[in-house]
Amino acid sequence: GSEIGPQHRPPTAIEQVGLYVGGNDMREGLFTDRGFARALGYRDIVVPGPMLTAFLEQFVRATLPSWRLERLGSTFRMPTITGDPLTLSGVVSEHHESEEGEYIVCDLVVEHPTGERAVTATARLRRGD
Repeated sequence: GSEIGPQHRPPTAIEQVGLYVGGNDMREGLFTDRGFARALGYRDIVVPGPMLTAFLEQFVRATLPSWRLERLGSTFRMPTITGDPLTLSGVVSEHHESEEGEYIVCDLVVEHPTGERAVTATARLRRGD
């Protein structure tokens, strides 16, 4: 039941998304072309889901440095648009000790300024080696 965060992230800039999609060979106009994204009904360029998952990974590693991330599964609930600040937070939902070692499970969220959950995730972390 221990809370993690919150961490307030500044808005994701279009240039950051451009570097991310360029480095990952993602050519979708949704992530690169304002006109295309707006024609689809979005306010602006969409932040790719894997980039949001990377934000969660950074958050967990920074917040729980003595734990090693083993698994991170994400569910994308709604699009995140460039220029929107984000809040990352979580809660430790399980704690286990066994012969294989100690591990925790954390439920994580990425929220928009409106309080809407853009991403929900579950992370499993093992006590560092």
